[in-house]
Amino acid sequence: MLAMAVSLSAGNIFAGKLMARFSTPAMMLGGLLIGAAGLLATSAALTGHVHLWVVSATMVAYGGGTALAIAPMTSTILSAAPGELAGTASGLLNAARQTGSLLGVAAAGAVVTVVPGLAHAAPMVFGLMTLSYAGAMAMAWISRRPAATALAA
Repeated sequence: MLAMAVSLSAGNIFAGKLMARFSTPAMMLGGLLIGAAGLLATSAALTGHVHLWVVSATMVAYGGGTALAIAPMTSTILSAAPGELAGTASGLLNAARQTGSLLGVAAAGAVVTVVPGLAHAAPMVFGLMTLSYAGAMAMAWISRRPAATALAA
């Protein structure tokens, strides 16, 4: 977990610099793809007897990829709000993140409770996390297209 935390912190520093070079959708999709690959690799690594450094490497990919996606997501959400509602948008974003974390922990706890043995439950939890990243990638992919113009009635 320490490897993931360090890569998440370092990734946030690099994300700001990379946003000047890459488009927002590219940053979101790339970060989510790297994060999902890290989650999938972690899920696979936890199914067997692997060294700690292997799991740490997969968690670095997860944390770093997630960090690359968070900065452009935050920027997109806050820039979409009018200036006078920036504080409200920021508060809603924070509340949504906290709610998502709460639901994720609850879902992981439910899986660990229902699936017998942590050796079987942990890969399933990471697999479900990968699916949530796939959903986020789909939303980022859809949002990259220009908004459809309204047809005159």
